[in-house]
Amino acid sequence: MLEVGNLLDVVVSDIAHGGMGIARTDGVVVFIPGTDIGERLRIEVTKIGSKGRFVFAEVIEVIESSPYRMNPPCQYAGVCGGCDFQHISVSHQRELKKRVILNSLQKFAGIDATHWSSLEVQALAELHYRTRMHYQPTPTGEFGLFRAKSSSIVLIDECKIAASEIAIPVDDIGVVASDFQGFAQKSIPKEITERVGKYVYNLDTHCFWQAHSEAPERFIEIVMRFANIQRGDSVWDLYSGVGLFTLPSSECVGEEGSVIAVEGDKRSSRYLTSNISGITQARAINSDVEQWLIKSSSAVDVVILDPPRKGAGKMVIELIIQHRPRSIVYVGCDPVALARDIGFARNLGYELKELEAVDAFPQTHHVETFAHLVQARIDIEEKA
Repeated sequence: MLEVGNLLDVVVSDIAHGGMGIARTDGVVVFIPGTDIGERLRIEVTKIGSKGRFVFAEVIEVIESSPYRMNPPCQYAGVCGGCDFQHISVSHQRELKKRVILNSLQKFAGIDATHWSSLEVQALAELHYRTRMHYQPTPTGEFGLFRAKSSSIVLIDECKIAASEIAIPVDDIGVVASDFQGFAQKSIPKEITERVGKYVYNLDTHCFWQAHSEAPERFIEIVMRFANIQRGDSVWDLYSGVGLFTLPSSECVGEEGSVIAVEGDKRSSRYLTSNISGITQARAINSDVEQWLIKSSSAVDVVILDPPRKGAGKMVIELIIQHRPRSIVYVGCDPVALARDIGFARNLGYELKELEAVDAFPQTHHVETFAHLVQARIDIEEKA
């Protein structure tokens, strides 16, 4: 049985959701950060998992490296916990993310991954892209970021993935918005404005907003294309935030249609209400999504679903499908949660029609995946 401190020579055979390399030795799964598929490594066991069936390890020596391994652009890579893929090229990062998405669909949704082998993870800017940063204060009045897998703080000179205006930490909350570039104190949220094309969103520095500077516009384009909303449609925008998809959906349905936007966070919901002010066909509801669905009896044509990282869950999927929408557009930041929810939908008669992914978090293992679900076609044989 393996013990902490054991030294092993292993070969990485796969990548796990979460970005760690996977190796196997004597029937035990080994998770190793900072690695790539195919690498031969000397490792040291650092932690034993449940009943010894898996362990965690650190790299002592790269015996045979991946052709995609490179020197990280940031001196804090592997120390700070913000990035876990800086040791490999960005193009290969996207291939690994694709692999995780397809493996998740196969394992958790029962979908033949080969059918989606043409999936490409769309590229966005690779460095200095984050418009939102939360730095950690220290007793000395300096600011840094959490050390990997730790609550201790690493003091940094510059964050390579933060937008240049907020890359050098001088306060808690760094924000780059349409009308503001700089820092705001954690205790005093600052109101800001975001513009995405012709759409204007008011919010404050404590509200959720997509971190990548290019993400909101790309996300709207994909979601609206998948949704194919028609004039007069009824649309539900669930987990709507401050209304990223609510505004373009309201334009698509016209005054003859309706959009109901449901958001559980009170702060975001207040701004959502303000952002749709004057749009008669849109309505904002501050409620837990599941609780609202339990009470809802209205008909719906299109559901836009953008849940938190844990996913929507079986009950939410079941409640949505009771209303038989013609389309469900799912925006997922966690491939495993997305796949589980798609699996629930497949069991209830929906199928995956379209799938796209965007590398909205370069240098990290995170990826945004977009799934278009429709009612499954049933082939009925005619009687002879």
